[in-house]
Amino acid sequence: MKHLFLTIFLSLSTIMAEAALQPLDKIVAIVDDDVITQSDVDAKMKQVLQSMQGQDRPMPPEDEIKKLVMDRLIIESLQLQLARRAGVHVSEDQLTDAIANIAKRNRVSLQTFRQRLEKDGISYDDMREQVRKDMTLQQVQQGHLRSRIQISENDVENFLQSAEGQEMATIRYHLSHILLPVEENSSAADVKNSEKIMRQLRNDILAKLESFESFLQGKNYQNKTLSGGDLGARAKKDLPSLFADIAQQMQTGQISKPVRSGAGWHLLKMNNVTGSAKIVHQTHARHILIKLSEIRNEAQAERLINSLYERIQQGEDFSLLAKEYSEDPGSSLQGGDLGWSMPGQFVPEFEKTMAALEIDAVSKPFKSQFGWHIMQKLAEREHDMTRDSQKNKAYQTLYERRFAEELDNWLLKIREEAFIELK
Repeated sequence: MKHLFLTIFLSLSTIMAEAALQPLDKIVAIVDDDVITQSDVDAKMKQVLQSMQGQDRPMPPEDEIKKLVMDRLIIESLQLQLARRAGVHVSEDQLTDAIANIAKRNRVSLQTFRQRLEKDGISYDDMREQVRKDMTLQQVQQGHLRSRIQISENDVENFLQSAEGQEMATIRYHLSHILLPVEENSSAADVKNSEKIMRQLRNDILAKLESFESFLQGKNYQNKTLSGGDLGARAKKDLPSLFADIAQQMQTGQISKPVRSGAGWHLLKMNNVTGSAKIVHQTHARHILIKLSEIRNEAQAERLINSLYERIQQGEDFSLLAKEYSEDPGSSLQGGDLGWSMPGQFVPEFEKTMAALEIDAVSKPFKSQFGWHIMQKLAEREHDMTRDSQKNKAYQTLYERRFAEELDNWLLKIREEAFIELK
């Protein structure tokens, strides 16, 4: 018993000694119902300093950086407290999708993205929590500011009529090119052989034996030195005249046949076209939806939809049956009318059935994740969405500007109204 007591005493002494060597995290600020600790400041300082190291500009004094970090932590704390009170929650699925999109924007797999983070000394778990925090802040900001931002139809039209709006609507062609130089005094045979080489290169690129982008910094092909470059997004008037006419005929991702200029033979690749006419294939359809429920099982739902299909085949009015039986709240009162839709707007089963139908034809009953359907295709058209697309871009531009203005004002307001005590 004596030995047991001595063992426990020694263990407690060791634990207390170790605790004495580890100072408690110091509180550096009280922000309403939250606190900011020294470890919070140190972690954020490390993050900010890492981001500044890669920039080609003088590093500000450490005191200035520390003040910036404290301001940011205070503003973050106030917003996160608002988020908790409002019950804002970022699910694991939402977080996973967001990180997958970050990796996709960096053109790498999620696994490669994670490996790069670890190589740079960044914890994947820490990055994940930072993304969660950023998403939470975005939701809080949108929730508080969306109702304050009013953009009228007149605002959008005025923007489109402005010089900036006109510039935004200008068609721009984003081209890259590969060049095989040809000397001015080259023989006809040499010129023809150079063209043959470029045709073969084009075939190899299309067959994925070569990458177009790998030649943009210069590379040898069949013992010939090729050069190239990215021309950027340019209006037709800003492109070389030889390229401008060809660009108008190209689709995104397309690679031209060899093009001869005074410098030699070129291959052109269309990376993107912005501001161009947007023609969309649209379909006008209507449907009847019968859902499964606690009082209607699979077999009962299938029997009901089949009986409605038979009644339509016998001449009963589709619209009246939809109003009476359809369980799609968005269309039943309109006789099942779905209006004009674009590709990708509905689930795959719905899209597939819609595409296969002739005008005025009624589909046999089919099932989707929502239940059992009957569909009738009413019309099809190629619709010019150019103006709608331009208006959407104008609206988004105006919204982002006003959001930034309102955000600054709102953050200043919540800080002025908060209790903040620096230790």
